[in-house]
Amino acid sequence: MENRERESFFLIITSAVSGRPLSAQERARYAPDMLPAMSALARRHDLTHLLALGLKNNGLCGEQGKELDNEMFRAAFRCEQLEHELKKICGTLEKARIPFIPLKGSVLRRYYPEPWMRTSCDIDVFVREADLDRAMEALSENLSYRIGEISDHDVQIYTPNGQHIELHRNLIEDHRINQAAEVLAAVWDTAIPHSGWTYWLEMPDKLFYFYHIAHMAKHVDNGGCGIRPFLDIWVLTHRVPHDRDKREQLLADGGLSTFAKQAERLTEVWFGNAAHDEATRRLERY
Repeated sequence: MENRERESFFLIITSAVSGRPLSAQERARYAPDMLPAMSALARRHDLTHLLALGLKNNGLCGEQGKELDNEMFRAAFRCEQLEHELKKICGTLEKARIPFIPLKGSVLRRYYPEPWMRTSCDIDVFVREADLDRAMEALSENLSYRIGEISDHDVQIYTPNGQHIELHRNLIEDHRINQAAEVLAAVWDTAIPHSGWTYWLEMPDKLFYFYHIAHMAKHVDNGGCGIRPFLDIWVLTHRVPHDRDKREQLLADGGLSTFAKQAERLTEVWFGNAAHDEATRRLERY
């Protein structure tokens, strides 16, 4: 993809999530012959629905209007399916008196302007190691979920209609990403109840942000990270009230300050007005 196409792609995605219309100068950067390359990139990163929304909101649909609408409808339908299953999981674990913490997209989508804007392919839920067997039994017996592969990190579970659930027994493996496991070990001591619930718990902002960065670092260590986690950083930075100092202190405690700084910098290049430097260009290429 050419630089002009890439820049226009990120402008359109940012417009979709921020709600800010493109300026006349920004709209002029886009040309219809860019759409195939943009669509291919969006498909690889599960962002087609946001590209569609950005094009539609800025009057750039051209002849693809109906297909762009369909992309948004498909994303909304996927979101409704996941939310429906998540509610069933939460109700089942609450009834069984098993403390649990929803993770990743299940939490992140509430910070986007509309939940369907933050797609995901599965549902991630964290339980204590000591409660893992009871949680598996509750989901299997009450919801007819099928238990799949069990690893040291999580349990693969499948709903009758094929939805994928990852039941996590730890947040990140020991010694995998600097001191991340040591920082995340405090999760059960610091978690707070979700409004109106007893056993549905949530991480405080600083720990959730740390977990997001640590999870990204793990994927980068494994060979690469998609665009969507960087968009999540932008949303967590620009749409979520937070104490920056507390986030940074936790990142320092976990040895993730340098990675977080470069990831955040690339986020501001892609979705803000920051200029590239050599480090962000290397990270973008990687």
